[in-house]
Amino acid sequence: TRFCAEETVQPALLERFADRMVAEWGWTDEMADYDDVYELVDALPETNTDLIEDLLAVVDEFRALDPACGSGHFLTSVQSELVGVRKALYEKHDESPPTWKLHKQTVVQNVYGVDIVNPAVEIAKLRLWLSIITEVDPDEVATYDDEELALPNVVFNVRQGNSLIGYTDLMETSSDSDQSRLDAWGADTVREKYGDIIELVEKHKATSDTEEAKAYLREAEQLLDEYRDDLDEKVVHEFHEAGIEDIDVAQVREYQPFHWVLEFAQVYAADGFDVIVGNPPWDQLRPNREDFFTRHDRKFRTRMPTEKDEKEAELLEDADIAEAWEGYQQNIERQMDYFNASSDYELQKPTVAGRVDPNENNLAALFFERVFNLVREDSHVAQVLP
Repeated sequence: TRFCAEETVQPALLERFADRMVAEWGWTDEMADYDDVYELVDALPETNTDLIEDLLAVVDEFRALDPACGSGHFLTSVQSELVGVRKALYEKHDESPPTWKLHKQTVVQNVYGVDIVNPAVEIAKLRLWLSIITEVDPDEVATYDDEELALPNVVFNVRQGNSLIGYTDLMETSSDSDQSRLDAWGADTVREKYGDIIELVEKHKATSDTEEAKAYLREAEQLLDEYRDDLDEKVVHEFHEAGIEDIDVAQVREYQPFHWVLEFAQVYAADGFDVIVGNPPWDQLRPNREDFFTRHDRKFRTRMPTEKDEKEAELLEDADIAEAWEGYQQNIERQMDYFNASSDYELQKPTVAGRVDPNENNLAALFFERVFNLVREDSHVAQVLP
């Protein structure tokens, strides 16, 4: 995790710092030509506070994502890299915030994650909070007020949903109800469309008052639900276009689609993600009896194959379980058909040595293609893949 973070955050910040120095501070391309972001920071003048604050603002605008974040290991690695660069900049500044405040700032401003498993999302949030708490010097706690020590609101940073289904760009509907994607979305376009969401999210993150935070959260989630309704209907249309006709919006919602441009509207309104890291699942998407029957028999996974066969037959004697098993298989098969036929996934059947070599719904391959629908041209990507 640390390697992926180092190999993305540091070079991405190096590029952004170099661009800023050339554009705003009179450096030439040759003067900004460094191999390492810390070398560039070391070369900065000691006495120009305005310059340091400008580069700190560049870090403030930096956004990193793990689209399959699990319990948050990659998020905290990215966080550590960003805190390290912030600390290096502050060494050339008159003020130097305590390390825990830099961690808190980084968690709120810079790191984002998504996972389909809700308990994993909650663990990731806890990991981010613990990364802040462990940096607080117990001997200095009494010197800070309650507002300073309040843990940050991260519900809009780490979200639950299906990273592989949902919109990564804006949609528009013409007067005759035809849909088209706005692939060339811009920050202003996103802010115009979802400005009410962005405002509530920013207020939620900024407040340290629990009741205020709850109020902003409720209002934002209500608006998100309204916007999701429209986008979920459009996902149904995409399933139909992919040849899956026997599906309605309620069934699509069972897949928990994650509409990136809506759920992270504040990021898209700031030009999107600078870095994407992670270790996506390596499994193949297919019906798995262990996943299903473990819901009805906690020992199912650990049984011997013959025992599993016998237990499966026994469980399927229950009409409700048998119906649920059929529904589960159909649910998975619809997803498989969608990924095979969707225009969002055009690289899953590469031609190798003159023959088509399908990836057969390998989740790592699906996530890898998805990542490149999420990044900008100048973004940096590191994924752990089979």
